[in-house]
Amino acid sequence: MPKNNRKPNQKTSNLSRNINIIRKKMMQFAVQKGFNHPETIRQSQLLDKLIYEYQLYMLQKGKDASFSD
Repeated sequence: MPKNNRKPNQKTSNLSRNINIIRKKMMQFAVQKGFNHPETIRQSQLLDKLIYEYQLYMLQKGKDASFSD
């Protein structure tokens, strides 16, 4: 099966869902309290961490897949 047609697994689905939730929260805080408010910054840092985790997972998944094909 081509890589592009693979269904996302539970980990990618959870990470993607959490990224979207945190992104929405961050934008709400930014609009309500400002971009420099500590809570906005905290949400931004959490979002960065989740995106980084997602990218690492996808990179590792790609490396693993290239050896099994």
